[in-house]
Amino acid sequence: MPFVLFFWWTSVWTLVLVAWLLPEASAAPSSGAQFTLSSFQASFDQAVEACSPGVLASLTNKQDVQRITELLKSSAEKTFWIGLKKNKNDCVTQTHALRGFRWVEDNSQVTQVRRWVKEPKLTCIEARCGALTHEFVRSDVQLGLLSDSCKAKNHFICKQKDRPTGGTPTTTPVTTEPEPTTPQTRPGTIKPSTAALQPSPSPKSESDPCHLPQIPNRSFKMSSLNSLTIQLECWSDITVDLRCHGQPLMWRVLDGSPADFSILCQPCEAGFRKDDLGRCVDIDECGVGAPCQHTCINTPGSYRCVCANGTQADGATCGDADQNNNKLSGLLVPVLVGTAALILLVVVVVVTVKCCMMRRSRKRAKAEAEKMRMRSSNGRDSFATANEKEAR
Repeated sequence: MPFVLFFWWTSVWTLVLVAWLLPEASAAPSSGAQFTLSSFQASFDQAVEACSPGVLASLTNKQDVQRITELLKSSAEKTFWIGLKKNKNDCVTQTHALRGFRWVEDNSQVTQVRRWVKEPKLTCIEARCGALTHEFVRSDVQLGLLSDSCKAKNHFICKQKDRPTGGTPTTTPVTTEPEPTTPQTRPGTIKPSTAALQPSPSPKSESDPCHLPQIPNRSFKMSSLNSLTIQLECWSDITVDLRCHGQPLMWRVLDGSPADFSILCQPCEAGFRKDDLGRCVDIDECGVGAPCQHTCINTPGSYRCVCANGTQADGATCGDADQNNNKLSGLLVPVLVGTAALILLVVVVVVTVKCCMMRRSRKRAKAEAEKMRMRSSNGRDSFATANEKEAR
């Protein structure tokens, strides 16, 4: 019997111990991510390529934030690209922790770091990328987020694929060499050759593709240094520079794209303007003046006003301000009417009191005069009676 009791108690305590340790074991990460700091600066896209087959670091869980914080303690650099990006057609939103940015790793908006060192530029038409900055506060490292142009050059933090349990993550800086600085051919464009850029020594004929194009009501200005460079004047304040080069030889805009004379001088839609390449680009209405009462967000061809509470504004003003003005207007009329009625009542009371006092004064004066007349009459009567007595 004692043996049975001992076995029973031993089994119970074993089950309790296993139940207590099991959550701890399941909570512990089965694999750890390896983070590395780059040794050179790159644009956001270049940083993404340099981190491959890994990704730019994200701050979605506390373990990764702790590892990155420890890694930054030994770094002299302050700003690093992380895998945070806002696409061109998305809007910056002040009500979200990541302000409308998303992690490129999983397209999520979960973050453990919510402090923005500087609020992102409010835009709905420009791609923006996120960077991580840090500063030392006493002995601790304080992390913050920044928004920057994706073409800017920054160091970056790579997150390699998870490794099996038992490995020790290292913090060796990324040693990938920066990309060469020679210009690369962009998709959809033709890279001009050096020979094609040289002016042709032979005179051009009508069959030459680089003869002056015939566009009604448009003028051309030849360059004094190069006969193969012209300036197309579409409007008084808009000009487009063209060069005859490339393979095949033809008139091209400055980025090497063929010049389409059928659309180069076409006017842009409202909210857009022509740039030096003859393209219609958006006008940043928020950067000119102050079209909104509170916050202005630039949108393609227009802009949007947002109130302080994050709601859509009615035109350039916010609805709450209009409601307050309407409330004030509604209260002002009753207050004025009440004040006028009170003043009129006071005037009536004052006039009434004054009239009563004047009436009482007249009655009092009349009574005094009557008394004086009575006294005079009594005096004359007494004097006549005394004379009659003396005559007798």
